[in-house]
Amino acid sequence: MNKVTGLETILKNLNVEIHKIERRTQAGLVEAAERIKGISQKKVPVVTGNLKNSAFVVWQKPAAIIGYSAVYALSVHENPRAGKVHGSFTFAGSFSPVHYKRGKQHKKTFSTVGEWKFLENPLKENKKLILSIRKRNARIK
Repeated sequence: MNKVTGLETILKNLNVEIHKIERRTQAGLVEAAERIKGISQKKVPVVTGNLKNSAFVVWQKPAAIIGYSAVYALSVHENPRAGKVHGSFTFAGSFSPVHYKRGKQHKKTFSTVGEWKFLENPLKENKKLILSIRKRNARIK
């Protein structure tokens, strides 16, 4: 009967390489997420810079999460008029952009730059970029 030797070494080396691939895959996901965040920040509507500066990327196994932490991020993201309204103005009525600060009436200011779907569109438009980054990082080296 022939005796197989070195199997433990092969399995150990295989497990080491699998662990390295997992780390590189994670790094690739985070790299791709950071690239999408950067593209998104070029499209986000800006009035004060708070929304743009609230962008984040976090790793939560098995995914990289990209988002904006400003309380109003979702309403701007889903507003088709985002970045299209010029100047500041007031309306009468229940949806008036007038607000009060310390008892004084103020006009709301709207962004004249950027666009709605400022995170969704970069994800859709850059699928090949995301996949190429992941592929490059997950390669056996």
